Amino acid sequence: MKQMKNCYICNADLQNETIYLNKFNHKLFENKSISICMECGFGQINTKLDQNDLKDYYENIYRNINSPMHINFNSSYLDINMLDFRSISQLLLGRQYMCSKKAYHFLDIGAGEGLSFISARKIFKNISLSVIESNSAAKNYYKKHFDDISIYKNLNEIKDKIDVLLMSHSLEHFCINDTHILFQDIHNVLADDGIVIIEVPHADLRNSNYHKERLNDTPHLSFFSLESISKLIDKSKFDLCFINTTGSLLMDKYSKKGSIEKKQNFIISRNSFGINRILKDSIKKVSKYVGLLGCLYKINAILKTTEYSYNNINFQYGGNRDCIRFVLKKK
Repeated sequence: MKQMKNCYICNADLQNETIYLNKFNHKLFENKSISICMECGFGQINTKLDQNDLKDYYENIYRNINSPMHINFNSSYLDINMLDFRSISQLLLGRQYMCSKKAYHFLDIGAGEGLSFISARKIFKNISLSVIESNSAAKNYYKKHFDDISIYKNLNEIKDKIDVLLMSHSLEHFCINDTHILFQDIHNVLADDGIVIIEVPHADLRNSNYHKERLNDTPHLSFFSLESISKLIDKSKFDLCFINTTGSLLMDKYSKKGSIEKKQNFIISRNSFGINRILKDSIKKVSKYVGLLGCLYKINAILKTTEYSYNNINFQYGGNRDCIRFVLKKK
């Protein structure tokens, strides 16, 4: 490791450098390095990538068949009764910091397979859906499954105010120098009483376990610790309502066994009624379009899945876990 320039987030001059791991050998990420702030734990790719090259990467490489992030939008299918634990826990957390409304506007930046839209409809009921997406196959996929969804290329196109904005594992794909504009654009479209829910990998490169055992950095451009996230938000026009680590414990993830212990008991929160409500709604809808045997099969599957959610490690907060989840509101 060698000395680098001052940290973008905390301006500390205690900077080190490590190699950028490009396991999948994408040319765009070859021969890159990461600068690490030993003060706040923030890491960033050293070479600023051309925006056109990044756009081409996400449109033509990121989701293709040879990528670990492959999604075949032409054949993927969504069931309205699916339970997505990550988005359910994200939205239930965010709802605690919201005022009750008759209707809500939800925006997902980086929606993937669109499971967050199903969760948002279950939790907020009367809600309109929006997504930021440029990939044509993904756009057709969202329109197929959510015929009333609004699709935008960027935040500046949005005219209606957003009540709930979700960025789940998207922020780390932004260059840190671009986050000031990103947060300003989010501030512009967010309702005065709206919330922003963000989740990123807990990628504190000062952590010896994480640093030694990480397998791949592509295509992340920023690497966050709890401390660096807090300092980044302090520089924005947002208040940090909640921040903690979530997901599997790093000590388990990087253990010699190579497996994550899933025996922790989920402590039922005051929002656990949301799962029960989703279950009841799902059972009602299932019974409308399948036969008796199919209905029983579906109900059994939902019950098992819901029961598992109470022991799902993704619902645990605190400790040295592998994701950081936080909620923002306007100052």
